[in-house]
Amino acid sequence: MIVQKHFTAVALAAAYFSVSTPALAQSDTICLLDQRFSRIDLYPVGQHPGQVELADLNQDGNLDAVVLNRDGGSFTVLLGEPGGTFTHLSEILTGQLPIAQEFDDIDHDGDTDLLIVDAENNDITIFLNDGNAGFVEHSRVSVGERSRSIKIADFNNDGYSDIACTHHQYLIDDPTVEILLGGPKITFAKPFGLFDDMHTNDVSIADFNNDGNADIAALEGIYPSGNRGRIYLGNGDATFDEPIQFNSRRSTITSTVEDMNNDGHLDIVSVSRIESSVTIHYGDGTGAFNDDRQIPLLVEAANVATAYLNDDDLLDIVVSYDGVLSSEGGGISLLESRSNGSFRLNFVPNTGLSSWVAVADLNDDGKVDFVAPARGSDNLEVFFDQCGVCPADLNGDGMLDFFDVDRLLNPAPGANIFLDYNLDGTTNFFDISDFLFDFQTGCN
Repeated sequence: MIVQKHFTAVALAAAYFSVSTPALAQSDTICLLDQRFSRIDLYPVGQHPGQVELADLNQDGNLDAVVLNRDGGSFTVLLGEPGGTFTHLSEILTGQLPIAQEFDDIDHDGDTDLLIVDAENNDITIFLNDGNAGFVEHSRVSVGERSRSIKIADFNNDGYSDIACTHHQYLIDDPTVEILLGGPKITFAKPFGLFDDMHTNDVSIADFNNDGNADIAALEGIYPSGNRGRIYLGNGDATFDEPIQFNSRRSTITSTVEDMNNDGHLDIVSVSRIESSVTIHYGDGTGAFNDDRQIPLLVEAANVATAYLNDDDLLDIVVSYDGVLSSEGGGISLLESRSNGSFRLNFVPNTGLSSWVAVADLNDDGKVDFVAPARGSDNLEVFFDQCGVCPADLNGDGMLDFFDVDRLLNPAPGANIFLDYNLDGTTNFFDISDFLFDFQTGCN
């Protein structure tokens, strides 16, 4: 290892003197990460804000926000304005512990309605939208104990919205996922469960085997249980095949579904709180997930989203941290995809601890912005992408020079940059190559 470090130092030092001039010539175009998200708007919401979702709730062409206030027993509605600003519309009481929400036009009137899970009262409250982002409680539907999340799909292809609700089990015969089939006039049949020996925080719903029916992916949500995942393939009549097992990670909190490697098959992106990592489970189009990629993070993650953060055709990953297990780190991180399959980790400065992050282009400038509830300040933070990035400026001084090379070789404690620059889990020539490419290219 000593020999490898010496070789790396010599190679980087030599490369620095050969490429520093063209890179430094571009120093006036540098946009550092703290400059990239230098516009941060704050909006007061309720106590201990949690999940936040974006949608055009009043059909004016601007995205609005709904924030769950876990300790306030309420949700806050913020109306979007041109330019990405918000105005406070209302704070509406719901159950004692609103833990999860989902948008859906459940009454088929063309407006986006809201369903909220109350983990204390063990029910789902249905709020109907009056067309102007005004929500009125319609009904409550009972579900099992320790509810964690909610997803909407049509599992029996009858045109009505059905509900999938996840649970942490009390007993082995409690369901992992509870299904409520919707019917006319916003009614639901008696729940039935998908049973498994897992505690599930979140599910992802998609057509994983391309048969036109909604399938369910459930991942293990409790430590120290095993690394397990299950795929329930739907038959289109609200029945499901025996689950397909795949390797997951302990304490999976949230997941989302995208085609991460552009092979035409849906993949699952999840975050593990205990293992402080993001995992991409690669699908093969049959419902099987036999290959995965784990990307280490510095601290435990809480939520994951995907977005195109730059001008390539590769999906990037956005992660939030809530500091439940640790007070270190925090806020939002970006995992930017590279053409060789690796990822580059960047922390967004000045972000508070947050249990959720939602992404969208709020001000129509072609760049992705973030909204995240700040745990501790009871604000919704809105971060606007102001410009490009300069990834090789490791010491953040606005220049590309020897000090960036030195930072790669001798990072500050906990920086997690040393040698593994591209975060592919190994230290080799590609880390040197990727760093030097970014160094010579300059900034965008």
